[in-house]
Amino acid sequence: MATLREIRRRISSIQSTQQITKAMKMVAAAKLRRAQENIIATRPYALKLHELMSHIMARTEQVEDALLKQREPAEKRLIVVVTADRGLCGAFNSNIIRHTEHTVRADNSSDVYLFPVGRKAYEYFSKRQFKIFSHKIDFFNNVLIRHCFDHFSGFGPCIGRGGFQGISKAFIL
Repeated sequence: MATLREIRRRISSIQSTQQITKAMKMVAAAKLRRAQENIIATRPYALKLHELMSHIMARTEQVEDALLKQREPAEKRLIVVVTADRGLCGAFNSNIIRHTEHTVRADNSSDVYLFPVGRKAYEYFSKRQFKIFSHKIDFFNNVLIRHCFDHFSGFGPCIGRGGFQGISKAFIL
């Protein structure tokens, strides 16, 4: 039987843990709000870019760019898998990983490579004999649009020079 002192110590410990958890929730909410504001701020640029590309494609008769060509089903594919690096988002990561693993196993007709963005995806797939093309870790610490262009500008040559016939993404919204 626990003594009164032990019970009080446990209650105090639980209250301290609750206080820490509440502070962590507030920090996570602030980070999430900031990330959402950044995404919403880029929306007008994305819409204008889509409108511009649609206008150009409507007036272009023959497509010469490898990224815009219509292709047969891919023999060699690259899947970009986006997960978190760390934190309290286990269900998020596990759903993405499960979806990606199901996609790779279901696609028997092509050679599938993975490009994990985030520590969780990289650790999972590198331990399980999946083909890793490349990976990015700690990408989401300070995301700016110029970082995205710097890190992912290599995808065009992957398609154009006889590499991958298709690139797809794996993430959950």
